[in-house]
Order: sequence, then structure tokens, then C-alpha cells
Amino acid sequence: MPTWIIFGIIASLCWGSYIVASKVATSEKYFGINPAWAALFMLVGVAIVFIIGAIKEGVPVPVSKPGIGFAILSGFLWGLGMYVSLKAISIGADVSKLTPLYNTNFLSHGFIRDCFASRIA
Repeated sequence: MPTWIIFGIIASLCWGSYIVASKVATSEKYFGINPAWAALFMLVGVAIVFIIGAIKEGVPVPVSKPGIGFAILSGFLWGLGMYVSLKAISIGADVSKLTPLYNTNFLSHGFIRDCFASRIA
């Protein structure tokens, strides 16, 4: 089995599990952590994973300012998406209905790619 398939399965399991942990963290029914704070605590976990990965792989610190800028933009967009999804969960959204909604992200990806591909490429 190719390694990328194993990585894909691990990613699927992680992404399928994190939404449950997010609901437990933010829902008033459980711990009721404010979504903004929950997202900041999530960033601690994200940072740990990527710092360990970068150290393990011996990746040098990037020096490309445009690359760093797009990475920050990517993080901003991910963070905003996470914040609003956590906010929805914290006010009682049914995860089984919310997940298919935000999983339509491939549609927005296709639209944005088609609109801006010539400018980015």
C-alpha cells in the first residue's frame, strides 16, 4: 500500500475525531469553552505537531516573503473557518448537519482556483 494512502487514512481519522473533541470542548452541554479560546488552545496542538515534524525532517526556516505571506493568509483563512465552525457547535449546531455543509469547501476551492489561477500561476 502506498504511503500516501496510509497518510490519507490517518488524516481522515484525525479530522473525523477532532470535530467530536471540538464539540466536547465548546458545547455548553460539556465544557463550554469560548470558541475563540478553544481555537487558540487548538493552535497549541497544531504548533506541537508541526514543530516536531519540521525538526524531525530537518526542514530549514523559510526565507521567501511571498511564501510566508501566503502561509499566513492560509492560516488566517483556516482559523476563521475553524472559529465560525466552533461558534456554530457552541450554540448547538448538529455536527452531523454542519459537517456536510463545511465539507462543500471543494466547491469554493474550485471557484477560487478558476478565478485566480492565471494570476497565481
